[in-house]
This record gives sequence, structure tokens and C-alpha cells, in this order.
Amino acid sequence: MCLTLEDKHLNAGKKVKLKEILDCLELIFAILFTMEMLMKWIGFGLWDYFTSFWTVLDFIIVVISWIGIGANASGVTSLRSMRTLRALRPLRAISRWESMKVVVNALIHCIPAIGNVITVCCLFWLVFGIMGVQFFSGRFFYCGYQADHSAGHDRVANFSCVTMENDTLDDAQHSCNRLWIQRSEICGTLGLAGAPDGGEPNNTVLKEILGKHLNKTIKIDENENPILNEHTLDFCTKLFDDTHEEFYFGEVEYVDQCLIWSYATRRDNRTADESFVNGQLEWTRPLIHFDNSGMAMLALLQVATFEGWMEVMEAATDAREVGQQPATDANLAAYWYFMIFILVGAFFILNLIVGVIIESFQKLSKSSGGESSIEILMTDEQKNYVKTMRTLFSTKPKKAAPKPHNHIQGKVYDVVTKPAFELFVFGLICLNMVALACEHYKQSQEWIDALLYADVIFTALFLLGKV
Repeated sequence: MCLTLEDKHLNAGKKVKLKEILDCLELIFAILFTMEMLMKWIGFGLWDYFTSFWTVLDFIIVVISWIGIGANASGVTSLRSMRTLRALRPLRAISRWESMKVVVNALIHCIPAIGNVITVCCLFWLVFGIMGVQFFSGRFFYCGYQADHSAGHDRVANFSCVTMENDTLDDAQHSCNRLWIQRSEICGTLGLAGAPDGGEPNNTVLKEILGKHLNKTIKIDENENPILNEHTLDFCTKLFDDTHEEFYFGEVEYVDQCLIWSYATRRDNRTADESFVNGQLEWTRPLIHFDNSGMAMLALLQVATFEGWMEVMEAATDAREVGQQPATDANLAAYWYFMIFILVGAFFILNLIVGVIIESFQKLSKSSGGESSIEILMTDEQKNYVKTMRTLFSTKPKKAAPKPHNHIQGKVYDVVTKPAFELFVFGLICLNMVALACEHYKQSQEWIDALLYADVIFTALFLLGKV
């Protein structure tokens, strides 16, 4: 109780008196525990005292108590952290509660067996992690707004640059002027009058922008120039005037669009902050991904513990090919991967661990007195009640319905008591369940009538069986 009253504000205000009381009680308890320890030294002997786990635990708690009291009195701040170990004091009650000692001993003795189960668990997870790397490696990347401009990363569907209200063409250079959005260092001669074949982009700058993605997620031609998607450079030829409040780049579908559009709208001394409502673009990925086996194991840990598992599954089911912007439910087959993993890697492993603990608990409880794992936690009255109920249920009652003397009733009695009749009724119940499961949204009138007739037939058969 005294430990639960600890508060970081005890040194201020009206709680100073409470702190003095707690310090006094701590000293009293330390003295009492020390006296108990000395008496056990005399009664048990030092050898027996220090060879028992529970008495050694009492000794450690007493030593920690005096270290904390000394550090508090002397003002040595380096030892005050030892005071946190006072939380071990409630464990002293376990040594005086026989049933709790059995539980704790069972948990300690089953640690090696649990270690084997955890090893099997890691092997399962490693297999699923390797599969996850094969399925989702590099596919969690997406085009989103930079985190320093928004609460978090959100996928960008359509990208545009906004012009402030009341802007004219003269002052639009401070927000979304075509002169700086186009950026001649990217577009080159595209859209220029008199350029042959419509002009060409500046491939040198494009190579610098796309960098490590070249010849991986972005293909190159025979001249080692990037092969861009169809609408990536459409902004180079779009017109912009003072009648538009928004300059629309297009729908973000591929990595080259994200990187080039981000470069084309990067902030400099000619752009206003208001031009980027949500922030600039970047090609990024979530913190948890499947790009290597280590991160895959961490992702599976989140799925198995159901902490943050929705984000992992959402990213997996939305993933498309490497270099493509994810789309909602684009990869529904990923649900099967996670469903099988949860069954094998979570539920199955958890049941193994629980089984190991129960087996260890039963072995220790039997060795302590030959009683079952449940009986060791019962009082004498409860044990007598359980024995009485076992005797009652072990007595087989006589058949309440003897065979009737009437010839016809006897024939019917012979039919309904045969195992084949029970199987027939069980089959009818299963068919009735199937019929009930066939109901669905927007079903046709013919289907409704068929289910109604089936319901009437099953009801009649069940009534006949009861009669």
C-alpha cells in the first residue's frame, strides 16, 4: 500500500507531510524485514537460508531497502535508482502462499520448454518473412507529401499546385507561374516553337533526378536515357494564365512522375510557401516494410501481436509492382498470406506455449502432493464438493423411456433408437444450415420462394421426428 502512494510531486506543497510519513514507514518496514531475516538465519542456518530461492529473494529485497534508505538520507543521486527495485517487495507474499509458489515454480521450470517453442516460432516466422520479402520487397514505396508539411505520409492521388486568390499573372511568379513550374532544366526544348519533333527533355538532369532508379524501376533506351511514362512531362506543354487558381500536373502513378514533379516544384526564392498546401512530394515507404528479412520479421511481429497490424496489411493489400503508386485493394491475394500466418504463426504458437505451461504446472502440482492442477488451488470444502460431483456424474442413469408394448409404437421406437436415424437427423440439420446460409443481399423472388419451401420442408421433417 505504501508503494502505491509514491508520487513525483511529494516534494512540493501539501504532500511534503505525506512524504515524511512514507519515509518513516519505509524505515519501519526495513527494520521489521531485517529482524525477520536475522531470525531465519538463526533458525534455518546460513546454508539452508542461502540455498532457497525464496529466502534469497527476501535477502535481496532487504539489502535493496537499506541501500535506498541510505541513498535518500545521504543525497547520493546515483543510487536512488535502486529504489525502483522496491517493487519486488510484493513477491515476498508468494513465498507464504503455497498455491502461488506452485504457479511461479511452474513458470520458472517451463522456461527451457518455452525456449524450444520460441525457437520453432522463429523458424516459422523466418519462413514467412522470406516469403514476404519475395512477395512485397520494394512494393511498399509510395509517393506522398513530406512529413514536415503534414501530420504524416499520405498517398498522393492527384498532384497540383495552387495559386493564391486575387493573384494576377504579374505576381503569380511568387506562387504558380508557368515560368518556374516548367523549369527549362527539366523540359529542355519540349513545347518550344520551332523545336524538331516537338523537342526533347534535358536527359542529363533527368538522370540526376531519377538516380538509383534508372535501369531498375525505370527502363533506359539504347542511349542510356530514361524511358518515362506517357504523362510524366505533360506539364512542360501546359498553359497557365491568371484565370486559373490551380495548376494540375496529373495523377501520380509511377516513381518517375513523383520524383520529376517534386523537382519541378521544389522550393526556392521564387516560390511561396502557400504554393504547397500539403508539402512537396517525395518517394518514400512506411517504417515497417518487407525489403529485407529483418524488417519482415518485425512486420510479422506486429501482425502476430495485433499492434499496428492494420497498417502493415493495408500497405500489403494496396501494393502493386515495384515503382508503381499503390492503389486501394490492388493486391487482395495478400490477405491469404496474412491469414495463414496468423493461424500458424500466432494462434498455433500461442497454443503451444500455453500447453507447455499447463503441462509443467500439472507435473509440479502432482509432485507436490499428488493432487490435480485445479485441486491444489482449492480449499478442503471445495475438494469435497468436487469429489461428490464426480461421483454423481459417474453414475449412469437408467433409460427413462422403455420400449412400448404396442406393436406399431415398438416398430417406431426401434427406428428412432438406431444410430442411422441419428445420422439422418444430423444430416437434415446440416442441410438446414446450408439453406439458411444461402440467403444473400438482392436475392431474386424465385430464390426467396425456394428458400421458403425448403424451410417448410425442414420444419415438417423436424416436427415428424419429434412426434
